[in-house]
Amino acid sequence: MKFFIPFLVSVVPLVLHLAATTQAAPLAVQGDLRARDPTDSLVDDLVARALNLRKLSQTIQAIQKGQTARKSADDKKKALNSKTIRNLKKPKTTDPAKMAPKDKQAQKGIGQAITKAVKDKKDKNRSKLEAKKKTPAQAAKSKEEKAQRRKDRKATGAPAPPPKAPGKKAVEKKDKKAITSAERNQVKDAFKKADRKKKEIGNLPGRKDTFEVGKNKFSGKDVRQGVFNSYLHKGHPVGDSPANKNPKTFNNSPYSATHPDPNLRNKPAIPAPGYRKGREYPIKTNSHNGYTGSGPVGAGRVVTYKDGAKKEVAVIGHDASKGGDPTDHYLAKHTKAKRELIEDWDM
Repeated sequence: MKFFIPFLVSVVPLVLHLAATTQAAPLAVQGDLRARDPTDSLVDDLVARALNLRKLSQTIQAIQKGQTARKSADDKKKALNSKTIRNLKKPKTTDPAKMAPKDKQAQKGIGQAITKAVKDKKDKNRSKLEAKKKTPAQAAKSKEEKAQRRKDRKATGAPAPPPKAPGKKAVEKKDKKAITSAERNQVKDAFKKADRKKKEIGNLPGRKDTFEVGKNKFSGKDVRQGVFNSYLHKGHPVGDSPANKNPKTFNNSPYSATHPDPNLRNKPAIPAPGYRKGREYPIKTNSHNGYTGSGPVGAGRVVTYKDGAKKEVAVIGHDASKGGDPTDHYLAKHTKAKRELIEDWDM
């Protein structure tokens, strides 16, 4: 009690000062605050948050598409080099001390072929640039015409023509630069958060594992990409149409009581007693970034869910050989690959 009285004496003046300050607010502001409906404030906040999520989602999709394009270009280049090498005779060894003269010549030919292919490409691009350049006579004529047009405008008082519209590549380059540092940090944070959520999955498969359901086969890498994208796009689902936005709810409904397989009757696809909060997301095979909102969704789905307190993932798909309803989903058969000494933690 002896400590409470001094505290009360010190706090009361501050409370009275705040009350007086609030009462002394301009009448217009007081009226606006009284007229403000709390529901309107909540709706405005939700709308602003939805717009921010939408913009962030668009930025994430654009960055993922750019990553895919760059990686695809690298793959194309590697494939071209491999094709060039396959068309030449390969030596049995690459050790110069053990190589026969003809093998040394073949090895030298491989390097020369790749060098020639690169040189030919550069020459082709250089020829295109040279073809676009004006000759000295054309440049002089263009300069004279430009000076004459300027002289005519000055004499007649006509306005100067508007600047030329930028080309497609210039617009794309400008759009890339339009991403601010704050937006870039938002995207990085979203990627880190999704990766952290992915690693919290208790039964996350290895990258070299395989999953089979029906005629479809998926790798562990494909599944991990699906899990990552499911968490990445959770705040703002992606898809080509409003009816096909992912991730979406997966209810894990039981099979029909008349299912051809007696062992599946009245049982769910995912046998988890504490199943809740299930969300499905498409699996895209042989892809750099998985499904990112455009193109076909494929036949398989990853389902992230909670089984009690545990976070789990399951792979499902259609299997016509089991009969039943064509829309039924079945759990994929998981085959674990032989683990290496060092685990591969990448996506």
